Amino acid sequence: MRLDVAAVAPGKLTVEAALAPGAPLFDDWQDAQWTVTPIRLQGDTMAGAALSEHAEARPTVTLAPGEWQVTVVSGVARASKIFIVTSGLQTTQRVDLGGGRLTVKTAPLAGSSPDNVPVSVFSLAPDGTPAEPALFGAGTRAEITRIVPAGRYRVTAEDEAGRKATQDVAVVAGQAASITLELR
Repeated sequence: MRLDVAAVAPGKLTVEAALAPGAPLFDDWQDAQWTVTPIRLQGDTMAGAALSEHAEARPTVTLAPGEWQVTVVSGVARASKIFIVTSGLQTTQRVDLGGGRLTVKTAPLAGSSPDNVPVSVFSLAPDGTPAEPALFGAGTRAEITRIVPAGRYRVTAEDEAGRKATQDVAVVAGQAASITLELR
């Protein structure tokens, strides 16, 4: 039996994200980048991505009824879920990233003020071995903050004078972790 697509009303889906269950929802568009793609739609309906790497805290999209995959990326954390959109109904769905905020501060020796300190963050295996390549790298004069998946990390920094620092840190889902690397 073929479904008359013209008779099927679209549904509306609002998506929201947080670091972990029980954590506050993101309210800054810079924290969430959304992609919404169809998996299986009712009848012979065809559709492309409703959103593709769209930065917004809580987007609402009008979608054909059926199954849709929603992916949110924040920092280097990513999570996906599949939702059913029902004809004519509006629903709100939450996606939890299972991540936390990692802040890395650099503290050069007194009297020095480097222009840029490259920082690299490596995931740690259960045996404490850092995984290659780095999860991410960034340059900073003082501080960087990124959302990362919950886990253990090794953070390294080195300034242009060759002063270095390394420290391991655990990031718990839904929480913030902060370390200061003292360059020596």
